[in-house]
Amino acid sequence: MKDCLLTLLTLFFVTLQPASAQSRQQEALQLIEKSADLLYSNPKQASYYAAKAVELFPNEEANDLKAKAMMAYSQSEKLLGNFDFSINILFDGMKYVTPTNKTLQAEMHALMGMLYCSLTDYNKAIELNEKATSIFKASGDSAALAICYNDRGIIHCYLSEFTTAEQFFKHALRINRAQKNLKKVAANLNNLCLYEGNTEEKLGYIKESIVLNKNLKMNWSIGENYNNMGKQYFYAKQYKNALDALQKAYQEASTIGAKELICDNYEYSSWVYAALGDYQNAYKCLQQLYTLSKDIQNGSKLRNIEQDISYKKNSSTTTTRRSTRTDLPRGIIQA
Repeated sequence: MKDCLLTLLTLFFVTLQPASAQSRQQEALQLIEKSADLLYSNPKQASYYAAKAVELFPNEEANDLKAKAMMAYSQSEKLLGNFDFSINILFDGMKYVTPTNKTLQAEMHALMGMLYCSLTDYNKAIELNEKATSIFKASGDSAALAICYNDRGIIHCYLSEFTTAEQFFKHALRINRAQKNLKKVAANLNNLCLYEGNTEEKLGYIKESIVLNKNLKMNWSIGENYNNMGKQYFYAKQYKNALDALQKAYQEASTIGAKELICDNYEYSSWVYAALGDYQNAYKCLQQLYTLSKDIQNGSKLRNIEQDISYKKNSSTTTTRRSTRTDLPRGIIQA
């Protein structure tokens, strides 16, 4: 009787474990999907869902799903302007990618490249972007290539290499229009308005992008759209229109706590006020820009990140790892 009972218990636990693992995977996939859906409308909530997905996999072992959850967590924190936190999450997540999953490795290289760009290390950003581009070219993944081309254009914008940037943006736009990927089309159109050019053409791009993003409920992207609209009106010396657009951008960015967008908003607003001769408000905007940008973009922070990553690389691997913060949700949960 005892033997029979032990056999039944053994069978129960053997069948229960795979079901439990499968349930955990399904829950993680749902949380990652929720995070992706909310990424550009409510990045704080997206961060929460991604963090909950990460917590479902506490063990130290290769697991692509955990890596994807950490990538989603990193993406949402990037949009909130928490670049140091984002880059550390992503670095930790790379350890969980299975060696054969080249696509996921490339996706993480691409995101890491954009994080280094945000932290002003453009050489490292280009190096990582080229790694990702090479993998996607080899696999013939045109949709992923379009993301890399768009990212590369952004890097060249930061370097003030606008002709090169435009070539990459338009290459990405052609691919995304052909594939009818409206989210990516909106992003490409927006990025074509990061610099000066034909005002009428660029305002046409940005207005199309706003329509797409409003239909898609992409609040973060709408904030970026209005920032760039304000910039284009500034170039055209239409200062009242510029301030109106920048006010809309500030409202969108503040609602979702997007620090990088708010920094851009302060900068562009200072340009407009200075052009109007309102130096008091121009100076006020520059002070606000300095205070906020000092927190999210400085050389010492990047050095600290590099030292932390170097330490992690050189540390011996242990069976159980004490996480610094990557398993904890950040900030207040918003509905």
